[in-house]
Amino acid sequence: MPKNKSFEDRKKILNQMFRTRAYTLDELIKRVEENLGVSISKKTIQNDIRFIRSEAENQGALLKCLDGRYSYDPKNFNLFEVKVDPASIEKIKLATSILKQIPGLDLHEDLKEVFDKLEMRVGSHEEQEQPFIQFDTRPDYQGSKYLTEILAAIEGRTVISFDYQPFTYDKPVHLIVHPYLLKEYNNRWFLIGMPENLRQQKLYLFHQYGLERIKSKIVPEIKIEYYMHHKFDAITLYKNIVGISLPQDGKKEIVVLRFSPTRAKYVETNPLHHSQTLVKGTTYSYELIPNKELQSLILSFGVDVEVLKPKSLMEGIADLLSKAAKRYESRCK
Repeated sequence: MPKNKSFEDRKKILNQMFRTRAYTLDELIKRVEENLGVSISKKTIQNDIRFIRSEAENQGALLKCLDGRYSYDPKNFNLFEVKVDPASIEKIKLATSILKQIPGLDLHEDLKEVFDKLEMRVGSHEEQEQPFIQFDTRPDYQGSKYLTEILAAIEGRTVISFDYQPFTYDKPVHLIVHPYLLKEYNNRWFLIGMPENLRQQKLYLFHQYGLERIKSKIVPEIKIEYYMHHKFDAITLYKNIVGISLPQDGKKEIVVLRFSPTRAKYVETNPLHHSQTLVKGTTYSYELIPNKELQSLILSFGVDVEVLKPKSLMEGIADLLSKAAKRYESRCK
């Protein structure tokens, strides 16, 4: 039998009926019709019964028919019961505790509901549990309140609109966006998507929006057809960059950095990028598209790093350091 939505709905109703008491075929048909609000043929319910009987037998139970009445044996059998071993229960608890640390993302509430329904609660949950994994999160991050709505829009492939104020703007602008991805970087969340005005111009460019810069409610634009560009791939899109910025005409280059002996030990155990390769001694190479985040990362190492390649990146870092030094020169005299 095809596993369509109508069948799944009928199966849930019939499963609950078989658990309570024995029903005749006519009673089953009547109850299903009342719950779904549609007419159901006798043949359809008979086919459903055969399918449920087979599934019940696979789980060690019977769907009996005595005197024309159908019921489970054992009576409390549940076709939808999920049997989870104690080790899996602990993993679910761990996943829930991790999700709780993401402000604004209320998926952990859904997990808790499932956890309760499956009667998998272990020990007392009345007392506040001490966290045993802690992430570097910002509980006061303003953009977190939009996470759930944007995630739902991405999953539902729904175009959204909102007022957005970039750091360089004096006031917000109204945007319509085709949402593709939520990405976290440096304790900030970003929506990656395609602006509707660029799609209309057939300029298929992906933009990133810091959630803390959103200045209004997220509004679903159901009258606008969702457009998923075939070239969007979350894995490959950010494969060759550090951070979140995607330079419009950026090209992958070989970036070579030489670290101080002390810093090299840190970089060896904590690579700056998955492409990190040891060249010689304390010198490492990377295949990257240079962007602002890469510059910031290099600057964070201070005097412990030197850019050897490419020349454009070397000159950019030198210029920034020069400007920073000049700010201090007059004060230090």
